[in-house]
Amino acid sequence: MKPSPYLRLLLAFVLLLPSTVYAEPKTSQVKAPPSSMQIIRRLLGISQRVAAAGSRSDPLLGVCLITPALNPAQNDQANTVLLSNPVLVSKEPLNEVQIDLGDQQWRALASSKKDVGRTVIWPYAPLQGGETILIRFRSKGSPGGDYSELRLIAAPAEVLAQNSTLITRLGSNEKSWINAIESISINNPKLAVALLFSASAPDSVLINQLRTSLIQNASCK
Repeated sequence: MKPSPYLRLLLAFVLLLPSTVYAEPKTSQVKAPPSSMQIIRRLLGISQRVAAAGSRSDPLLGVCLITPALNPAQNDQANTVLLSNPVLVSKEPLNEVQIDLGDQQWRALASSKKDVGRTVIWPYAPLQGGETILIRFRSKGSPGGDYSELRLIAAPAEVLAQNSTLITRLGSNEKSWINAIESISINNPKLAVALLFSASAPDSVLINQLRTSLIQNASCK
């Protein structure tokens, strides 16, 4: 039995109704995680230049220090080390580094063919709360007497222990490290940059890219 002309017209009208009548309710979009450049932008502003003692007339000379991060304008407040095994990172390659801890002294000196590099791993046993560190260094190409000198103090024991526990919890999981650095960088960029360059962080492509990008884009005043 064929449908009547009226029924055919009614079916055609239903088929032409806008599909939005049957659309599901819109759901909110899932927020994408911040890009690596967003993390870098949060960390760029904390780099400070440590002036060379022999070049006070030229403020552009000295070492552009990325971590340990210093207080703004190198004020009189103590510059605090937040990790028990800190890593020293400068923008420029270094010719010499000397680290004094109590009566201990460690030194790295460039050869005629190779500089010390930009990164210096902590050469001693883990820091104890309140210990004082004296660092003297020269950037590549600087005169022999143009040392930059920096005094640091280890954070209180409970802070060092808390940050060590965090590092242990992060383990070797790259995603956990990136998420922690991103979250911490919002309110504590000094700790975030210390974690980024920590020797305990995974040796992954993304973390190495973040490190390289921060070194290349750091601008010390």
